[in-house]
Parts: sequence; C-alpha cells; structure tokens
Amino acid sequence: MFETLLTTALVRALNMATHHLEEARRELARTKTYNIAVCTQFLEAARAAVLGLEDELDEILIEAGQVARYGWEERSGLHRRISEYLNRDRLRTPLAESLEGVGACYKFAAQDADGFFQRRATQAQKNEALETLLRHFSELSGFLKSLSATMEYDRVNFAGKSGIDVAELLGIEGLLDDFKDVGKDVETRKREIRTKVEAAQENRQRHGLPLVANTKRVIQELCVTFRVTTMAEPPK
Repeated sequence: MFETLLTTALVRALNMATHHLEEARRELARTKTYNIAVCTQFLEAARAAVLGLEDELDEILIEAGQVARYGWEERSGLHRRISEYLNRDRLRTPLAESLEGVGACYKFAAQDADGFFQRRATQAQKNEALETLLRHFSELSGFLKSLSATMEYDRVNFAGKSGIDVAELLGIEGLLDDFKDVGKDVETRKREIRTKVEAAQENRQRHGLPLVANTKRVIQELCVTFRVTTMAEPPK
C-alpha cells in the first residue's frame, strides 16, 4: 500500500550523492588536481544529501498520517523507516565527505587560482568565485553542525546524526511500537499520531530547501562562468 524502503527519498538521495562523490573522485584522479569540475560534483553531492534529509522527513510524515488513518496493520514498515532515518548515519556521511571536498577545493583555489579555474578569466571573476565558494561552504557547514546539535545523545534520544525534527519522529515511533507500554489503546495512539503529523507538517521550517536551491544556483554560476560541462546524472 505504501512506499517501500527500496524507493524512499533517503535511498534515492544516497544513490545520487554517492554518484556525484564517485564522479568527483574520478575527475580528481584523472586531472591529479582540484578544479571547478571536481568542486561542482562535491556541491551536487551535498545538495542531494540535504534534499534527501528534507524529502525523507516529508515522506515519513505523509506515510504516518496514512498509516494512522487507513493502514494500521502496516505500522511495522513505517516504524522501521523512521528508525532507519533516525538511527543510521547515512546521509550525514556523504554530506560531511562532500563538504571536506568543497573545503579542499577552496583551499587549493586560494593557493593556485589559475590551476583551479583552468581557463582564462578575469581576476574579478576568480575573486568572486572564491568568495561565493567560501560563503556557501560556511552555509553548508552550518547545516551539518545543526544536525549534530539536534542529534546529541541523551537518555531519550539515542538516535544517530542524520535527522530533522527528531523529537516529533521519536514521538510517532513510540506510538507505533506495540512492545512499548504507553498506556493507550489503539484508537488513542492513532489519533495522537495524526495530531503529531498535522502539527509537524504545519510547523515544518524546511531550512534545508533554500540551501538546496542556493547550491544549485552556485553550481550553475560556476559552470557558466568557467565553461564546465555538467556530468551526466545517474540512471533513475
């Protein structure tokens, strides 16, 4: 009835991020140096990871509402999906790796702009590109740090580091668990899940989406300015 784990936003994002990281490594091995083509692939990987974190949460909330209304017998699959999102550090890992790559690109470009940009360009264009990279690197790093702050360990929240709106998801997860004595009958649990889902959807901030859009803009600007051909997307 509901989407399976094989086609979740998290899995799609992980595949996309992994693809772009592999492309970055391949280009780096080919040219033996950091350059715009390598950098844009690291940025694409970061964009995929951030978008996946946001999209997976939206899909989980939609599925939770559906389970509470029409498919209570399928709650075990939803429980597993929430646990996968919270307790496996999957998307934060490629996000961290991509940011390491962007940071390395910026460091190399600051030391050898001609080698990094690999074409004739005005000094003003190079300076602007470096400023843009540094600013965007800071924004992406801030998002990564915010995940760590959200996911700090305590006795209630034992989750990993790849999640948004953790408290809300932990609440839904607990109400789905038949092995937890929450002192509530099934209809009460369903009703509370629906309430939590509606509140979470209404209050969602989606801080990552402007970052995703800005990352795409930065990539396009770099490609146009320095005539970089975007590498092929992975098969869907």
